[in-house]
Amino acid sequence: MRRIHCGADPEKVAASAFLVWQLGEATMRLAISLPRREGDAIVEAYKRMTLREIAEV
Repeated sequence: MRRIHCGADPEKVAASAFLVWQLGEATMRLAISLPRREGDAIVEAYKRMTLREIAEV
């Protein structure tokens, strides 16, 4: 994320990166506990949210 947003506040980038990482782990744990369709939908939603966050930092 810091390579994409060179001039961004390092603390803000670090906080966002940490949350993306933590939420990614939680998303995968949740996805495998659900029926396949629901799990796939959860993963896709996470990907969309993550891409938006990375683009906005």
